[in-house]
Amino acid sequence: MTADATVPHRVYYVPEALRENMGLARERLELTIRAFITDSVQKELPDIVEQLAAMGIEKSSDLRPVRWPIDQATLNTLAYAAEQTGIDQSKLLMACLHIASNRKRRRPTTAPKE
Repeated sequence: MTADATVPHRVYYVPEALRENMGLARERLELTIRAFITDSVQKELPDIVEQLAAMGIEKSSDLRPVRWPIDQATLNTLAYAAEQTGIDQSKLLMACLHIASNRKRRRPTTAPKE
């Protein structure tokens, strides 16, 4: 039995371009797939989590429901972005609101005034 046989395996759906890039990087670094994954997570994940948190995409324990008026075009935009990124529409909306709420200078608005 090899050492890898004792390690749990998980199935992920991966874009072909990522598979190719990983293969090239692994060859260059002379790493096994397991070592490459471990190294990548250890080195890259802290920055990714920090960047997502800076955009307002983080787990929060003080959530409460709100009811907001959102037009269909905005909902369609969020749905399209969710399809493109795999990130939930609600998380994308929270990121947009977080960034806009913390912006020092206001960008010109395109939204209708209410």
